Amino acid sequence: MSHIKGDPSAALTVKVTEPVRLYLGDYALTAEEMAEKIVPLATKLGITIVKEGGKIVGPMYIIFPELMSNSGGKIKVRFGFPVTGNPRPQGRYQFVRDKGFKCVSREYNGAPDGIAKAFAQLYADAVAKGLKLSGESRQIASTDNVVGGKTVKLELQVGVQ
Repeated sequence: MSHIKGDPSAALTVKVTEPVRLYLGDYALTAEEMAEKIVPLATKLGITIVKEGGKIVGPMYIIFPELMSNSGGKIKVRFGFPVTGNPRPQGRYQFVRDKGFKCVSREYNGAPDGIAKAFAQLYADAVAKGLKLSGESRQIASTDNVVGGKTVKLELQVGVQ
């Protein structure tokens, strides 16, 4: 996606998200593995949250803790849900208090195979604006999404300093 040019006049607003308590699982997956395994991994995560004494209170978070590259290899990713209660960390899962995320964001509503391009465009626009990236980015799923649906709704977030 290195061919995508940023637009310095793109409408971008820096915001800080609300603090949230997240129960997260850490993974290293290729883009193809992520597409195949996201539903079963999210389901397992949800079951673990309930078993460990928590309750899911919001949409799924997909967190990329590092800048993504075009290498096509494994990507570090964290899947998580906002929770209430105090679910116990177990195995690959962690319970964290997110203090808020400083980012630029853009809504995405389209085909699943268009997410990577839209995300790359947001990155490019942020760089073209002269914003300093933090390295972390996120995708927050809409509660309107349907498993196996032809379109997805996400809030794409690129962290800035």
